[in-house]
Amino acid sequence: MSKCFELVRKARRLASNLRFAEALTLAGCLGFKHARTKGSHHLLKRPDVAQVINLQPDRRNPGKAKKRQVEQLLVLYEQLGFLEER
Repeated sequence: MSKCFELVRKARRLASNLRFAEALTLAGCLGFKHARTKGSHHLLKRPDVAQVINLQPDRRNPGKAKKRQVEQLLVLYEQLGFLEER
């Protein structure tokens, strides 16, 4: 199974358990490219998607991504029509 699908499965099991680096990798799997960093905010864009993704580490849970931002990535995953690998 590819790394991208593994990350989606992990995020679906428990969104608050995804590491920040994994969230950035997942955004890359969805086709988003790093646009800029402002402080702890990592802004990512995709040319054909109007929404800009803002990812930042969770201050209360070091090394992890914020749960609601991981959930936003999962919504985009569904909206962009990525298929499950079997």
